[in-house]
Amino acid sequence: MSAVGEPSELTYIREDIAELREDIRELRRTVTDSHDNKVSHREWAQRNDHVNGRLQGLGREIGDLRAELRAKSAPWWSVCAVIVAGLSFAWSVIKPF
Repeated sequence: MSAVGEPSELTYIREDIAELREDIRELRRTVTDSHDNKVSHREWAQRNDHVNGRLQGLGREIGDLRAELRAKSAPWWSVCAVIVAGLSFAWSVIKPF
């Protein structure tokens, strides 16, 4: 190697090291930022249990509302009975024969 080539090689190596240091700083910032957005497993499990409890409560409430609506609606045979009674009454009033 020549003495003239060494300074440029050292400059190139120094630039590479400076770029690596900046990359490591950026990686540290990224890791720190992502760590701030994390929650512990215990906290996650607690939130998950809370959401599951609310969903189960909503499911029970929806089931209760459906059962209540079914209880309030008349069965099909009672509707048919009203129609037959109405037709019988109309027949007896009109008396076509």
